[in-house]
Amino acid sequence: MVAMGAFEVEVPEKWTFGLYQLYGKVTGASSGYGFFAPGVGSQLRATFEVYDAKGALVATVPLEKGENREADLRVGNIVGWFWKDNPERKTQRSMVASWAGKIFGRYPNAQEVVVVLDEYHMPTMEGYRKGTKPHWVKYYKAKFVRKGAES
Repeated sequence: MVAMGAFEVEVPEKWTFGLYQLYGKVTGASSGYGFFAPGVGSQLRATFEVYDAKGALVATVPLEKGENREADLRVGNIVGWFWKDNPERKTQRSMVASWAGKIFGRYPNAQEVVVVLDEYHMPTMEGYRKGTKPHWVKYYKAKFVRKGAES
């Protein structure tokens, strides 16, 4: 399946009842790889800013990596869902709310968690020659307050 994805082999959905397509999306097996292709997009990173009751920043926590390469790919696929066109962003909001809940669990004294997704912006070759360097740009930000902590 990975090779079929890499070679962009199309399998009609009616042959697999959509299971092939679903498996490819969830695992990344259907992703073609073209590192130097002009259409290669940026990457996202997720971090969590943890604040106490006084509003002081307690910690900035990165999204955890997995125990192995395959787990890292799955985390990357989950974060990558933020690229999907979804005008309502309900899926994204639910996902980051779940992440924030995990952070509240790790930091019992936290009153607020801000989930930040940054996009790694790569300049064009022309821009790079003119001195533009790759840099992180804020892509998505959501604030969550511990229940009962609202002022």
